[in-house]
Amino acid sequence: IFSITDQMVWNKSLIDTLGLQEYFSANQQNYKWKERASVTLWNIDAEKDNVAKIEKVLKKAVRKGWTNEETKTKLSQKLKIKDDADKRITYKWKKYEQGDNKIVDSLFWSDVTTKEGTIKFYETKSKKITFLILNSWIGEEPKILDDCKGLVTSDYQSFLEKQWVEELRNKYQYKVYQDVYDSIK
Repeated sequence: IFSITDQMVWNKSLIDTLGLQEYFSANQQNYKWKERASVTLWNIDAEKDNVAKIEKVLKKAVRKGWTNEETKTKLSQKLKIKDDADKRITYKWKKYEQGDNKIVDSLFWSDVTTKEGTIKFYETKSKKITFLILNSWIGEEPKILDDCKGLVTSDYQSFLEKQWVEELRNKYQYKVYQDVYDSIK
């Protein structure tokens, strides 16, 4: 049973990329992103008394539309970081659903009326100073296959198995002995 199920369901779902794509297209309404916040997290290795300087540069970056790399250069100049700027100033841009990141949840999801471009400081216990910039709020939107391939593959396997069992039931007669079934349950 394992071998034939592998051939008809599990392996087929991995090899049949066209079938997987067609299944995804037919069921795309089931695979959506919830509302998300596009946020850039800045971690800067600097003394706490530099918070005001950093915030000033980040506000200017938002206002002038600087790229993250341009902002990083301006921050390193303002903080007089010449060596190891790539290690001392890091950023990460990502889209977060509620529950993905505790810091983002506490600073932005706690107040969804927060405006785009808002900069918030997050106090850390380490030497790192963390700022978060809310780039935008993103409404619910459909995912692409690469975003949810594992889930779609699992659903496609269930679909293939159901289809296969239906074919077998139409092709062959069967009878369920309820007392035997109940004894192995």
